[in-house]
Amino acid sequence: MGKLIFSLAIIVGALVVGQILYGAVKGEKARAKTDAVMTTIRNIIVYSVTPVILLGAFWVVDIGNASLITVPFICIFALGIGSSLSLLFSKIAKHNRLQTGAMFCCGGSSNLGSIGGLLTFAFLGETGYAFCVLYIVLSAPFLYTVVFPVASSFSESHIKTHPLKRILKDKLIMMFFATMLVGFILNLVGVPRPAFYSKLNEYLIPISSFFLVAALGYTMRFGLIRSYPKEIVFISIVKYIITPLFVIGTALLLGLNTYGDGTLFKALVIMSALPVGFNALIPINMYGLDKNLGNSNWIVTTVSLVVVVPVVYIILF
Repeated sequence: MGKLIFSLAIIVGALVVGQILYGAVKGEKARAKTDAVMTTIRNIIVYSVTPVILLGAFWVVDIGNASLITVPFICIFALGIGSSLSLLFSKIAKHNRLQTGAMFCCGGSSNLGSIGGLLTFAFLGETGYAFCVLYIVLSAPFLYTVVFPVASSFSESHIKTHPLKRILKDKLIMMFFATMLVGFILNLVGVPRPAFYSKLNEYLIPISSFFLVAALGYTMRFGLIRSYPKEIVFISIVKYIITPLFVIGTALLLGLNTYGDGTLFKALVIMSALPVGFNALIPINMYGLDKNLGNSNWIVTTVSLVVVVPVVYIILF
């Protein structure tokens, strides 16, 4: 129960802090300075703290089983199902192009990093966090090679994208893969990890997650949620019913529930039930899609974690 309270306290507390900070800032100049500070904090965490966490996690995780190769593909198939169902829903709902594009982005993105990473670590420790990272390793390439190009096709100006060029130029993706590779190599050659690393990650992961989630809370705008009831309900069903059924069913079919002590399977259960990712809002804004629709889906599914996280905890423990 302590793990549940700990994870909820970070998620809810960080979102509330972010909203309080947004409400406390008055004036355009103060807003611009605060935005810059939040961006700087996020970049420090992503580019400085996260590599340390990833390196430590992959340095010790058991990578001896070939079945682990299937884990990243379960993730991208789950995201692909979400985006495809969203397109189908938009067709049935007779959405316009901008609404359809926004729904596609929401269906094809989940908050796998800051929320997924926090929950897998809080519930399962470093090994669970490493499996979380393994699960999402192809999610960024999926975003750039699938979500961005398709989203651009719904733009009024139909902006062309170069997905492979985006991947190669994205410092975050390159850092992500490089850190994993170093961790894997140290693991394979048997270099012992320093004893302090475990204790270090016990602090780094929750603290960094708090600041990342607070940054999300700072950007939340609740004004137009009531305008999209059926869209919000549909996306919530995709994220919290359809995707978990697919991921858990696939994991059982592949026998991943028998891997090790069950930590991998538990990590997959956690990663299957996550809200719309903030990354969905990037192509929505970039290509002029329905921002209010995308923002509403993101906010409601994120706030729904207050209910979803306890349910997942009860299922696992």
